[in-house]
Amino acid sequence: MAEVGEKMTNATPEELASMYASPSESEVDNVNYGARLSKPYMEGEGADTSGEHDGEWRWKSGGQIVDFSVRQIRVDLEEMMQPSTQIQQFKWSKIAVPKVNLFVWRAVNETIPTAVALAERGVHLGDTRCGACGVADETVSHLLASCVFARAVWWQVFVWCKIPIPASFDSLSQILSHCCSLDVDKKKEQIMYAICLMTVWCIWMHRNNKLFNGKNNSVSMVVEEIKTGTFWWMNRRRKRTDIDQPGRLEQLQRF
Repeated sequence: MAEVGEKMTNATPEELASMYASPSESEVDNVNYGARLSKPYMEGEGADTSGEHDGEWRWKSGGQIVDFSVRQIRVDLEEMMQPSTQIQQFKWSKIAVPKVNLFVWRAVNETIPTAVALAERGVHLGDTRCGACGVADETVSHLLASCVFARAVWWQVFVWCKIPIPASFDSLSQILSHCCSLDVDKKKEQIMYAICLMTVWCIWMHRNNKLFNGKNNSVSMVVEEIKTGTFWWMNRRRKRTDIDQPGRLEQLQRF
């Protein structure tokens, strides 16, 4: 180290210049390549650098300069990463707990781990038949809508709620749309929709209990779980404990 220092101290200007030679062509190319990579993000779908909004974060989305937000970036990234994916519209319930809202949203978009979905992802279970009826392949539409067990549960729930039974149970989205198109007041519609989400959740939990715990509850037992769960949601939301078991639907509508 001392030798290097002595060499630099005693070096002539020409020798110092040779020590600090200009960058090679490959190094220059690397710098220019990095600039080319960053340019589209600075001048295209990225930050606004026009100088018009100095001191503010701006974002160019769809050719327009908009206020910067993490949500807008997420939307733009989703459109770029999954241009062919169609996200189904889903109505979130203010009564249902977040876990159930999220699960039903995933079910509507067919991303829950049914037997068929797992097989398509390379998780081979050896049998893709429905965990509830054991007859047809376990898809989202079958398990939560058209399965014999699921249809029986939905039928009893609609009878309990005194609402028309849909002509067909082809898909979960169809059933949820039916629950949102009832000719009732807004408060009752919210309650009915929450009951539908609880029904989806309880059918899924019945399937899991049967597969993993060996518990095969009857349709009536699952319907009772739906009623109890919905009342628990309402009690938790309104912080009330004065609801009795008899006439539960009428009491729900008086909240």
